[in-house]
Parts: sequence; C-alpha cells; structure tokens
Amino acid sequence: AEPGADPSPNIERYKKLGKTGLVVPDVGFGSSGCPGPEVVLHCYDRGMTHFDTAEKYGSGGWGKGDYVENFIGEALHDKRDKVTITTKTVAEADDDRNRIMRKLEQSLRRLRTDHVDVYFNHAVNDLDRLKNPEWFEFVERAKQQGKIRFSGMSGHGGRL
Repeated sequence: AEPGADPSPNIERYKKLGKTGLVVPDVGFGSSGCPGPEVVLHCYDRGMTHFDTAEKYGSGGWGKGDYVENFIGEALHDKRDKVTITTKTVAEADDDRNRIMRKLEQSLRRLRTDHVDVYFNHAVNDLDRLKNPEWFEFVERAKQQGKIRFSGMSGHGGRL
C-alpha cells in the first residue's frame, strides 16, 4: 500500500442489474450472520449501496439470533433513497398470496421501509414451488401496491 493511502476498501464500479434499470455496485452486502447495524453502516460508509438479506437471516446464522432485517432497517432507514435492498422469503408450493403478502409486510416493518427493490422466493429447489401460481399473483399485487419493484427466484444446489 502507498504511504498515507486509506486502507479501507471503497466501491468503485457500478453496473446495471439486468433489464431492471437498477444500478448496483459490483460488490454487494450479503447479510446472513451479520452481527449488528454498525457493520451495515461501515459498509455503507465505504460506498456499498446494495444490501441483500432474507426473513430467515439471523445474527447467529439461518433462523438464529436477531433478525438481520432489523439491523439493515436500523442502519439504513434514513438512507433508503441511496441504497437498493433485496430480501427473500420461502414461499412454499401450497402457500397462498395472502400468506406471502403478510410475510412481505413483516419484512418491510423490520426493514423500516415501504418497499424493497427485489423480492426473491428463497431457495427454490423443486418445480412445485417454482410453479406455484399464488406466487405470481402475489408478485403482481405487491408491484401494483408499490411494495416491490422486481421479483425473482433464488436456488441452491442446482436441483432444478
């Protein structure tokens, strides 16, 4: 490192996210296991503007400890117009649109925002979950209500 150089990393490149028009840094904040809002703020202060989380992410790992969505909401609620936030839910094959909407609304409360930029159906690893028509009905309604801008599916293990 050069003498006097700031040893803290800073985000320098931003890219358009597919066809969404969203502009995100080439490095985002994945929040599973995040210990608290101070880490979120540290990353924001270094130029990070994309934050990814999920309803099940806890400070102690998947489903353990405090909801990480709370940390992101606490750290970024007054910076919402400067960041993109994605979160995820597990919408099962038999979940109906009303249950999925309730889960989204719980996430929005924890995130202290009225919308998320992308809302994912998390860890979709079977076709029945992928084909659930209730998910698609929910997505249309949530978009119309301004609660989500875009939607997607995430998966693990390549079992589809």
